[in-house]
Amino acid sequence: MTGPLRVVVVVDDPVVPASVARAIDRVADAPVELLGVHVHPAPPTSGRDVVSLVDRMERLLYRPTPAATAPVDLRRSCPALNLDPSPAGPADVLLDLTADGVDPQRAFAAAPTVWSLRYGQDAARLGASAFVPEYLAGRDSGVCELVEEHQVASHVIYRSVSAVDRLSPARTRNEAAWKAAEFPARMLTARAVGRPVPLGSRATTDLPGAPPHLRPVALIGRLLGRGLREVARRVGRRPTWFVAVRTGRVAEAPGRGWDPEGFHPLDAPSGRFYADPFVVARPDGGAHVFVEDGPLDGGPARLSVLTLDADGAQQSPAHVVLERPTHLSYPFVFEDEGEWYLLPETAGTGTVELLRARRFPWDWEPHAVLLGDVRAWDPTLLRHDGRYWLFLTMAAPGVRPSDELSLYSAGSLTGPWHPHPRNPIVSDARRARPAGRILADQGHLVRPSQDGSGAYGRRIVLNRIDVLTPEDYQETPIGAIEPGWLPGVVRTHTYTTDGGFEVLDGVRYRRR
Repeated sequence: MTGPLRVVVVVDDPVVPASVARAIDRVADAPVELLGVHVHPAPPTSGRDVVSLVDRMERLLYRPTPAATAPVDLRRSCPALNLDPSPAGPADVLLDLTADGVDPQRAFAAAPTVWSLRYGQDAARLGASAFVPEYLAGRDSGVCELVEEHQVASHVIYRSVSAVDRLSPARTRNEAAWKAAEFPARMLTARAVGRPVPLGSRATTDLPGAPPHLRPVALIGRLLGRGLREVARRVGRRPTWFVAVRTGRVAEAPGRGWDPEGFHPLDAPSGRFYADPFVVARPDGGAHVFVEDGPLDGGPARLSVLTLDADGAQQSPAHVVLERPTHLSYPFVFEDEGEWYLLPETAGTGTVELLRARRFPWDWEPHAVLLGDVRAWDPTLLRHDGRYWLFLTMAAPGVRPSDELSLYSAGSLTGPWHPHPRNPIVSDARRARPAGRILADQGHLVRPSQDGSGAYGRRIVLNRIDVLTPEDYQETPIGAIEPGWLPGVVRTHTYTTDGGFEVLDGVRYRRR
């Protein structure tokens, strides 16, 4: 075959959900030939079954924003789009974005390959039943897949893992819909540039829970029970982040037989919290710990530094090193070519900014903007094999920043920075988001990451980096740091170490 891939999209109606409209927009921007959009009317349905009604009530109650189900009229949003009442062709790929699926005979008459998006254990299309089995079974995550079907076989060509919202399957579906809207264009681009597309089977697991005919009753009971428990918990207690330190027990691989004993908290001033600790050992045996320093009652956090003695005791009050009108966090501090740099999270400004120390660790000045016009969280820098590597989570509107990890590289610290061709290199809410400096482990690099399934910052997962090149990236989870390393800790999401000091953060519930 010569020329670009030819693609035809099938929808139920010219008025489509907003996530479907985004998927079509992304395909139109990909290096393919979009022949047109075929309107294949769905059979009439009442939409009055119990699960659908519950979904509507959930969306009214939680109001997921932006709403993936918001109606978009393709005739207005893209007047030049070919809305053909019959399948355009001949096509190489038919992208089926309908609610119930196109008749196979009609689909394969238009193209030899049919792609569709599937969600959760039941491989459901994006309707009210998607992720309900995972929710009822108490699972923290579920899969989103792009399936490629031929007349004789089908394969999964893209898979991502999404967090299952503990309170609302509707919010789970909303986020999954926005994320999955990116999948077809990613894989069409991969095919267009000749990059191999891995083929796999469906990720199926038998989930315990109610049989299909009892799911409506079980769903209503679970929603009410979890909602009431959450209200009671929030009335009496609130989650509070804090930072803890220990000395003298650093291991190369904290996830392998890691002893959680010996940490003691570094108390924040009244009305504030500490999180995202980064430690730098001092030549005199003490250490500096950089932290996110935020108000308990809301508002943007600032960055502060704590000074510790050789035993890990705080020597003086926290010193504020960076404060802005927008939120600051994740004070990634590092040394390069004899200079000290600070690479904080500045997602609120739409940039990734680098600061240089005028007087370490107290005084910092802007040095360079590494990336602009991006929504990026937790930038984590590594110098390896003569290049600089920048790991960060990036998210499209509607997608949580814990789901997908992107990678950039450059020949010098200030760039230019180039996106990795396999971005996002990880699409998994259980281990995408960075959780501290990259560690050394028996000659390997180990990337700490956050497990964002079920709850934000639930635990730390350690991933061995197996391949890191400008063309490829692969990693393998090898261990984890679970919450519970101090009594009452229910979440933990950042770990760093330097010169005999280890620092962690965690969440405990405090009485209001």
